[in-house]
Amino acid sequence: MVVAVKPAALGYLKCDSYFSINPKKDLSMTTQPVKKGGNSSFILLLMTGAILITAATLFHLSQKDKNLGKPFPPLKAEGWINGNAPTTNDLKGKVLVIDAFAHWCGPCRQAAPEMVVLHKKYAPQGALFIGLTNEGAEALPSTKAFLEDTKIRWLTGYGARETLIALDCKGFPQVWVVNQNGIIVWNSHRPQGDTLDTILEKTLNAAK
Repeated sequence: MVVAVKPAALGYLKCDSYFSINPKKDLSMTTQPVKKGGNSSFILLLMTGAILITAATLFHLSQKDKNLGKPFPPLKAEGWINGNAPTTNDLKGKVLVIDAFAHWCGPCRQAAPEMVVLHKKYAPQGALFIGLTNEGAEALPSTKAFLEDTKIRWLTGYGARETLIALDCKGFPQVWVVNQNGIIVWNSHRPQGDTLDTILEKTLNAAK
């Protein structure tokens, strides 16, 4: 998995599986003589890097989310798109799908069509989808454009830095499922065998 850190309000969020290159940087290659054995050393270096990245990714995925089984933190945002700030009554007894994203994140855009399909499937059954981004009012035009382009129509909070930190969110996209009792039961970064589709079906059935 190749990741690139994106300067953002949280300061540490990264965009999963997305290699971001600065378009202003000159990436042209100069022609230089290659020393004998240079290619072999370069290939060995690449292989070593790939092994280290794979090992780190597998270790990360094997770790259980420390928030699983705990209450979902207070939902706080600087402002809201596609609706008003949800009240305690709006959230009470609801199965929540919390989708953390950023407008600049390539994989977030790639994941959006599946999220839209799942929203159409499970929202009528009572699942409440809520988007969160740490980007604040300064990025509101870009955030709104992202939502429009991806056909995301559910409630979305911007400037949700405090809630995302409480969730230990370190990468985008990331999704949590919260059961009807307000307990976190699933995290897309550590799915523990379930897909978002299957965990929603299980959680909604349990809520009946």
